[in-house]
Amino acid sequence: MNESESFKNKIDNLKLRNVKNELIEVLTMGIDQEVIYSALRVVYEIVLKAAIVKNRNGVISMSFQYVDMENAVIPVRILVGELINKGLSKINALEKCFRIIKENYEKSASTIEYASMMGMVRNNNPKAIGEIGTYYNFNSISEDSWGFIKDYINERIEI
Repeated sequence: MNESESFKNKIDNLKLRNVKNELIEVLTMGIDQEVIYSALRVVYEIVLKAAIVKNRNGVISMSFQYVDMENAVIPVRILVGELINKGLSKINALEKCFRIIKENYEKSASTIEYASMMGMVRNNNPKAIGEIGTYYNFNSISEDSWGFIKDYINERIEI
C-alpha cells in the first residue's frame, strides 16, 4: 500500500468513527482529498528528509532543508486557494490550512516511513541500572521548528 492509499484508509477510518475535526470538515466542504494529501505530504517530507544532528552538548535535533520547504509552497498554496474558493477569507483560509497541516501531516506517512523516524538510542553508561536509553520520535515537529516552517511557507504563498 502506498502513502496515498494509506492516507485514504486513515481518513475513511476517521469518517467511520464519526471523528469531528477540521480535516473532516474541510473534506465535507468538498475540497479534493488529493489536494489535502499533497499539502500534508510535502510537509511530512520536510520531516522525512531532515538531517538529524547531534551538537557538541549531545543534544539531538533536526536540520530542515530549504529545498524541501520550497517544495511545500505550491501544494499549500493550492489548498489555501481551494479554501478561499469555498468562501473563506484569505486570513481564515491560511489559518485553517496551517492548523490542518500541523495536526495531520503525520497521517500522510506510510507505516514504514513513520517507524523509520523513531527509535531508541542506547545509554552509553554501562553502569546505569534500569535505564535503557533515550526514545526519539522525529515524526513530530517541535513548536519552534513548526513556526519556522510555517513562516517560510506563508511568506512565499503569494495569494
